[in-house]
Amino acid sequence: MDSVDVHYEIDRRDLSDRVYQVLRTEILSGKLAPGQRLSLEEFAQHFKVSITPVRDALRQLAADGLVEPHSRRGAFATQPTCAVVAWVTPALRPLD
Repeated sequence: MDSVDVHYEIDRRDLSDRVYQVLRTEILSGKLAPGQRLSLEEFAQHFKVSITPVRDALRQLAADGLVEPHSRRGAFATQPTCAVVAWVTPALRPLD
């Protein structure tokens, strides 16, 4: 019997996006409190992914103003401003 070498490419952006969506929802809902440290390792374990998708998600959340990165100390959830909530909230609503 011949062995078939099959390789499936997993798009890391998809994993990063999934992590991003969950973390964004948890920050906006208050489950992740402002000032709470966001651990790459803990989230990687929680989501059962490597650190890379978590790091990518935190970078996107920082670009959105929902996470504040600090060199050598990690990333922390921020208190979303009214402008950020108004900008992000429509994306949380289900499509009708």
